[in-house]
Amino acid sequence: MVPGTQLRRAAVAVLVVASTILASMNFAAASNANTTKNDFSPRMLVRVGLSPVVYLLGYVPCKQVHCLRLLRTDNNGASFAQRRPPPTAAVTSSLAGSLEQLVFANASDGYALEGEHGVTTLYATYDGARTWQKVSSPEDHDLTRIAVSSNTLYGVIMHCAKQSNGDVGCTKYRLVHTSLAVKQWSSSAIPNGRSFPWGFLGNVAAFGSHVWLTEGAKWSLLVSSGNHGTSFTTLTPTFPALGSVAGCDLTATSTTGLWAACPTGMEVSFAFSSDGGAQWNEIPTQQFMGTGGGYFDPVSNTLAYLDYGGSRALYRVSDAGRDMTKVGTLQCSTVNSSVDAIAFTTPRSGLAICSPQGLWNSERLERTTDGGVTWNRIHP
Repeated sequence: MVPGTQLRRAAVAVLVVASTILASMNFAAASNANTTKNDFSPRMLVRVGLSPVVYLLGYVPCKQVHCLRLLRTDNNGASFAQRRPPPTAAVTSSLAGSLEQLVFANASDGYALEGEHGVTTLYATYDGARTWQKVSSPEDHDLTRIAVSSNTLYGVIMHCAKQSNGDVGCTKYRLVHTSLAVKQWSSSAIPNGRSFPWGFLGNVAAFGSHVWLTEGAKWSLLVSSGNHGTSFTTLTPTFPALGSVAGCDLTATSTTGLWAACPTGMEVSFAFSSDGGAQWNEIPTQQFMGTGGGYFDPVSNTLAYLDYGGSRALYRVSDAGRDMTKVGTLQCSTVNSSVDAIAFTTPRSGLAICSPQGLWNSERLERTTDGGVTWNRIHP
């Protein structure tokens, strides 16, 4: 799923909307809070692979502070069970505190990347977010992003230091991976198309032992591996495929199916590949502004959803990315509304987080059971 396109620059994230109003707020586990359903403000949807499980992260007011709260649904929002959010600290202008990424390999095994002052800590759960534990990071390096497949946890590490021109530059980019138990990390250098400095790296997309990354430069470079990153192949797709100023956000839906959301400045382009990135179909979107409050949600090799934000409709993307069909509108669709997350677990069943006024304090959760034709607000 591609945040809206918030484009997980990291990610995740990418994951929250900043607000200076929250500079003095603290965050804590919400399990001790006395709250009601109407107090809950949704922030993030985390879909679990191809399963029906979705985790919902939000916050509630409690004892004069705001507390993170994590919920889980196995039935498209018909019911929710409360879980424990990963450990975080208060961070100025972040509703999710120091949480940078939250990913799940399956309904039980999940990982949270927490970062403060440039230092990251990795946490894992093996009981469906009932408890969390700190796990080892690779080679004493800070992870800059993580991704997960059904059997492997991936990450990216690098070396950043002040260069001769006085600017901070990063080199020695490496892909790291480990089993879901996070016992021992392996790493390999990521090929790149620039001599120095190397940057504008897209997210990590993974499916089983297959992994992909993109680089945004004077040209577009796709790096892929079919053996957990032990060896790589590189492709320079024919323009305009994967044209980007900052690396594309990739989503893998199989060992060969890839969706891409590529920032090209203020706008975003989208594409699909059915052969692991060798050839790409450009999705025939209308003008899509990356800052316009929309969201792109790849679901499978044959299906994705794209919402432009504002009062515009939700579209179904099919036929290997060649066809776009208008299907409906979210209830919160107004001129200034934004869509912060969409998660379809089947072609017809999906959840969405949106805000009618485009403000963090107006966010709401909506559900569809007919493929996005109609939406109803729900209170988890």
